Amino acid sequence: MACAIGAVGLFSLLAFGCASGHQGVRDAGSQPYDAGDGVDDAGARRDAGFDGGDALPTDAGLDAGFDSGPPPMPDSGPPPMPDSGPPPMPDAGPPPAPVTFAYTGALDTYTVPPGVSRVRIQALGASGGDSGAYLGGLGASVDAVVDVTPGETLTILVGGQPPALGHLGDGCGGSGGGGTFVVRGASTSLVVAGGGGGASAYGSWANVGGHASLTPDGAGSGTLAGGAAGTGGAAVSHEGGGGGGLLGDGATGVGAGGRSFLSGGSGGARDATESCGASSPGGFGGGGGGGNDFAGGGGGYSGGAAHDPDPDTTSGGGGSYSIATGASITLRTVRGHGSVTISPM
Repeated sequence: MACAIGAVGLFSLLAFGCASGHQGVRDAGSQPYDAGDGVDDAGARRDAGFDGGDALPTDAGLDAGFDSGPPPMPDSGPPPMPDSGPPPMPDAGPPPAPVTFAYTGALDTYTVPPGVSRVRIQALGASGGDSGAYLGGLGASVDAVVDVTPGETLTILVGGQPPALGHLGDGCGGSGGGGTFVVRGASTSLVVAGGGGGASAYGSWANVGGHASLTPDGAGSGTLAGGAAGTGGAAVSHEGGGGGGLLGDGATGVGAGGRSFLSGGSGGARDATESCGASSPGGFGGGGGGGNDFAGGGGGYSGGAAHDPDPDTTSGGGGSYSIATGASITLRTVRGHGSVTISPM
């Protein structure tokens, strides 16, 4: 017989067959139920097949099929770029070699090499002139590290020691030694090492020369004052000349005062009127010229005073200076002309 099947009854029809008023009879042509128990062996097998999922998938199977599907492909994208970082810095290598300037009697220049922003400057001031057995004063030694600009030009003046005078009796006051200067631009001192004062060899007034000053002011002698703030040293009218400074010339006696750095730094002429003559002027770098009996002062940042005619005094040495804090300023241990060594750092 025919079965009326709604949409909801599809599963029931498949599982149990059509409902009828007679449970012991199947459709025409079907085999009788087994033993009249209402369910034949084939029906049981069909039920088992439906329950086990052999004929149609269960709800769980359908869900599992839709949910699983093929796994998603990984989003590989482009391969990551290697992290190269900044390019390596070039090897700068060692700094340029040091340059040493010896005494020449003329101005020199130094150009700061490319890439150099700091230099070490070692400067020696010249010793004062000797007179007979009496030695001129020692120059200063300045050692400083100074900031500079690549390409800038520094002016170098290396101080000179005056020639020694033989003691010929009266009239042989020694001349002052020259200061050594390293200057930026027109007048900005980076380092100045003062020169020593000249010696005197006249009778009871004979004396060695005074050493360079370890401060910017020039050394005095008796009542004669050394220069200050870059000026020249004092002198007495009938004797040696004062040392020149950075900015101002030394005073003149019978020996001429030394010229300032700004004026070229030449040494003062020595008194030519007595026995030792004019053979030994003040050292290049502002040394004061010697007098007929008494010595001239040393050149430096500020000039040293000429020798005051007093038996208890010496000539004055020139002042010393560094623009850098922490610089070493001492007396040099070896006598002679000045020098400058500049070492890039």
